[in-house]
Amino acid sequence: SANQLMIEFLREDSYTISVEYECDFLNCGPYNTSKQIEVLPVLEIESNNSKICEGAFGLFTNNDNVNVEWKIFKDNVLIYTDYNDSLQYLFSDSGSYCITADNQYYCNQAKFFTEVIELPPAVTSVRGNNIACPNSYLLL
Repeated sequence: SANQLMIEFLREDSYTISVEYECDFLNCGPYNTSKQIEVLPVLEIESNNSKICEGAFGLFTNNDNVNVEWKIFKDNVLIYTDYNDSLQYLFSDSGSYCITADNQYYCNQAKFFTEVIELPPAVTSVRGNNIACPNSYLLL
């Protein structure tokens, strides 16, 4: 309608929106009202573990180091939960994982995706000569 206004909030804070309205053609008003708006901060997961080897630990923190509810999903199935300011988890199976963090005092659920890579076959032997001369090369 004609009496609406779109407001974009660029940073977290507490705001008071005040409105005064008077209808000139009906000669009524003025009417005054206000509304308190809380703009909540954005929660982000921080980690260097977007790819990790199977059998390794992943470490996840959040941008404000506050306690959050951590959830780990594999194939859209919840496999682990914790409540802490950080999360350390042993990824024992390869695949795609989604890690989420929630806190009621933030405006969003943070998400982080990690790919756990299957370990390559272990090296069982090294082929090639075991004798070399100075200034020579061995192909192993």
